[in-house]
Amino acid sequence: MINYKKFKLSWLILFLLSSFFACSDNSSNIDVTGKQSEFVSALASQYAGATALYAEDGTTPPKDNEAKDVAREIEEADIIKIEGTDLYILNQYKGLIICDISNPDAPYISSKTSIKGRPVDMYIRNNKAYVMMANINQAVYADPTDTSNSESSEYDSQVVIVDIASKTSPLQLKANDIKGEITDSRIVGNILYVVSSYNQIYYAYADSGVKSETGNKMFVSSVDISDGSSMNKIDEVSFDGDLAKFIHVTDKAIFIASNTNYYKTDMTTISYIDISDPYGTIKTRGSIDIDGSVQDKFKMDYYNGYLRVCSYQWENGGLSYLFVIDVNTPDNIKTVGRLMLGKGEQLFATRFDNDRAYMVTYERIDPLWIIDISNPEKPEIKGELEVPGWSTHIEPRGDYLIALGVDDTSGQKVSLSLFDVANASKPGLIERISFGDNSGWSSSTANTDVKAFTIIDDMGLILLPYTFSSYNNGYYTTENRLQLVDYSSNDLNARGWVTQKGEVLRSRQLSNRLFSVSTDELQVIDASDRSNPKVTGALTLARNIVNFITINNSYGVELISEVDGKYCLRAVPLSDIEKGQALSEITLDGYTYPELFKNGNLIYVASKTQSYSVMESVSSILPPQNYEEYTKIQIIDFSDISKPVFRGSIDVSTGYSALKKLTRSASIYPYYGSSNEIIQIKDNMLAFVITNNYYYPLYKYEFAVNTSESGSEDDSTPISKANSRILVIDMSNPDAPKQASELAIEEKYPQSFIAKNNILYFTYYINDGKYVDGFEEVKYYLGRIDLSDASKPVKLNSINIPGTCVDIDGEFLYTIESQWQDQSKQVYSFNSLKVKDDKAYLLGKVALDDYYYHVVISDGYAYLTGSYYYWNQTGSLNIINLKDPQNLVLYKNDISYQGSYLIGAKNFKVFMSAYSGIVCYDASDPSKVVMDEFYPQAYWSNEIYFSDDYAYLPLGYYGIWAKKL
Repeated sequence: MINYKKFKLSWLILFLLSSFFACSDNSSNIDVTGKQSEFVSALASQYAGATALYAEDGTTPPKDNEAKDVAREIEEADIIKIEGTDLYILNQYKGLIICDISNPDAPYISSKTSIKGRPVDMYIRNNKAYVMMANINQAVYADPTDTSNSESSEYDSQVVIVDIASKTSPLQLKANDIKGEITDSRIVGNILYVVSSYNQIYYAYADSGVKSETGNKMFVSSVDISDGSSMNKIDEVSFDGDLAKFIHVTDKAIFIASNTNYYKTDMTTISYIDISDPYGTIKTRGSIDIDGSVQDKFKMDYYNGYLRVCSYQWENGGLSYLFVIDVNTPDNIKTVGRLMLGKGEQLFATRFDNDRAYMVTYERIDPLWIIDISNPEKPEIKGELEVPGWSTHIEPRGDYLIALGVDDTSGQKVSLSLFDVANASKPGLIERISFGDNSGWSSSTANTDVKAFTIIDDMGLILLPYTFSSYNNGYYTTENRLQLVDYSSNDLNARGWVTQKGEVLRSRQLSNRLFSVSTDELQVIDASDRSNPKVTGALTLARNIVNFITINNSYGVELISEVDGKYCLRAVPLSDIEKGQALSEITLDGYTYPELFKNGNLIYVASKTQSYSVMESVSSILPPQNYEEYTKIQIIDFSDISKPVFRGSIDVSTGYSALKKLTRSASIYPYYGSSNEIIQIKDNMLAFVITNNYYYPLYKYEFAVNTSESGSEDDSTPISKANSRILVIDMSNPDAPKQASELAIEEKYPQSFIAKNNILYFTYYINDGKYVDGFEEVKYYLGRIDLSDASKPVKLNSINIPGTCVDIDGEFLYTIESQWQDQSKQVYSFNSLKVKDDKAYLLGKVALDDYYYHVVISDGYAYLTGSYYYWNQTGSLNIINLKDPQNLVLYKNDISYQGSYLIGAKNFKVFMSAYSGIVCYDASDPSKVVMDEFYPQAYWSNEIYFSDDYAYLPLGYYGIWAKKL
């Protein structure tokens, strides 16, 4: 390495010698008339003249004569970017979406790139997208003693490079691991700085011998992105703290506000992170604790050597602070000024503008405080203005402020305010307008994410997203809008709006068009007439697919939940469910929580609905009531896939509670309660199972038709009538479905309904008040109803069985049973039985470690998951070989996906829903199942549909996973 002291000395000697010889020339005769005589030069950096790779202090010298003192440009990430005629959208469900907007009124999606994890933010630079992803390993809770797992759980985030040179075929190049969960980031010059927080959690197992450790840390990482095809991690620093909550960034420093221990002390630590090296070296410098909590990034601001911070302390009824911190000496930052205000009020919007601070606090009215901080040591309140409601965000515009907030004079509505602050001691309210009809209320995504709030200064235009909600005639209605507002220094004027699917997350302007982006769609808006803006183009970005079913001719039908509460059915080709063009779409107006059944190309849609009118009872068991919950069944014919048609419909009185579709395999519930379950007895027959295992009494003043039914004129006397029942719906005539019969279930606690060969089975128990050694014992029975004739259901003899029946396969049935042991302990078993002459005979039994409430019988095996104690640290998949009912064989498999539960199995593929994903296990060898595939997404799924060759799992906005079996 070059000795720079010697190098500089040699350079100086050469300079003096050259100067001497130059002076010995006859230069004194040169005419200097008109020559330059005053000079301004760049300050030579400490690296001037150096040619070595590193300077003496170990830092990297500037490249291409770049001066270290030159301020570096700071760029903030966002979820949308416009570059040329391409719109980049980071969608929380679909990943990176590139839209071609060269013809704005006919946009189209060039590509979608799925990226593992939860999208946070992105940058677009030189045909590269730098995408920050969090929670990349959130679904996996690995045993800490297992060293075979190469992925460390401390790396919970990544920065991913996507090459977007080809808009139609983006390519993921590289991912850089980031410790913890990303909080925020900035690009400064050519360095990407990422701030993250990490809560260390090592789960200790009782027999592992590993000591449990907990600790929280914050990290700042620097990544060199000067070479767009790669990312070199330059440096990383860490320090203690619960959460790196908010940051403020200059080209020299990152200031991090973090909670020290919020639950013990309402304090915030401000840390100075030195990023002055333009090549990415990071240093931790000083820190200081202040009272209260910093609640958003606008509550910190650097100006002329001072960091100004606003905080709020909940103690003593609430108190707001303004701190002025001298950061000129980074290793010894100190508070030089402090101001307290708004006692008993909550702190909302704050904003700094040169020597001023604007703070909004609220109790019953909204005081806007104007604070002079020209003297850092003596911040002074100059003015105060009280108006109703409060402001959540402030945009300074010289002598006036534009403020987004809440108007609470009549309910709560989104509001915009225009303040005159030319005279700090006499601020005034110029104009205030609220949004939403008088009969409802409104909210805005911009109240929590200010990047959704757009001000276009050269157009004098504000783009305000808000959601309007109302409640009329027993129904909620919701509408998402993008509002256009004209503004000037003396006026606000609300103009027109457009509606949108989903809450508007961002709005931008390009040329003569506005672009409005929600999770669900992109809209292009012509606002040439601001009072009557027109949507000229639209793209669907993501659909909420809540159910799926196949029909004939290689097509499937998606059930889509729209953001306005409506549902629709879309017919799509099975060859390409995700990208294939839908052949048809039909709207199901007024439906809630639908379930799908099929009969060939007929789709039965069963959904909850309600009526508030006085109606006659449609049930012979329950009396009439003024408020009625019922289920509507609609039949849609997809025989012509491109032109589905509505056929018949029927309303079924099912009372209150959600619908649950019962499939061939049973789920056992550890708690009893109300439910409305639907089971398809055969192709053209549905049975509604309506149970109330709590047996709430029915009182006269609620439901009784006359005093004789209540048994007394006292309104508080309960009716002793049971209200569990089965309704059988005959769908054989699709144009005129009908309720064929209704049968009361007198047995108490019916559960685990199963339909086989036109017989409806269920389990119930009888409590005879018997106790053995102080422990209660009951007898379980298998109830049977023959539904071969829908109009004449026939009750068959019940059969005493051990425990709860979980499935029936031909002449065999299977149960899960619990028995008392000493010291109040229960033991569990899985049993196989054979039914003959109305009796059940025990064939085989195998002990279980726990009570499992998810059971699927398939492939000649029983698959069991879902321990009653679902918070256990380890997951399990138990498999029982049923091929010899007299010799049951149990295989226990521990799984790494904690909290997983079984949702279906076929062809030895076992599907389990886990946090942030769906896991498919290969159980070809039941003694050692292996993970076949993990499908990551942040959605708990319990829907699965099997065809002969595929499993289809609707995953909400994440689409459909079509997994080949």
